Amino acid sequence: MLEIIRLGDIMSKVQSVYEAVTREFAERVVKRLNDRVEAIILYGSVARAESRSDSDIDILVLGTRKSDWKRVSEIAYEIDSGNNFSTLISPTFYTTEEFERNALHGSFFARRVLKEGVVLYDNGNYKRIHNKIFTAG
Repeated sequence: MLEIIRLGDIMSKVQSVYEAVTREFAERVVKRLNDRVEAIILYGSVARAESRSDSDIDILVLGTRKSDWKRVSEIAYEIDSGNNFSTLISPTFYTTEEFERNALHGSFFARRVLKEGVVLYDNGNYKRIHNKIFTAG
């Protein structure tokens, strides 16, 4: 059974106004995609605690099937249309293999997420990629 990492401690760097929306998104993605989701990472201004009232919530989802991108987008839309905040979830989806390949080839985006990202869920593959990149030199 997949479990969401407890957000209490790691969310201390994230403004509280975004916590409920971020948690709801991560929980719905894990529930609907089940073992096809491998990691959910918060990145960008919210993860750096630099967000403003008009900031969106940047979230990377790593999964096993590229076709799950549509479901991830639908979940973000459901939450965006139902929340009372003026913020929007901006999901990005990669297969774990795509993300790892991009990181190994020096992708600015992948490296930035690995450096600043806040892990919301990980089955171990994101940590493996992170360690591979930052211990490889």
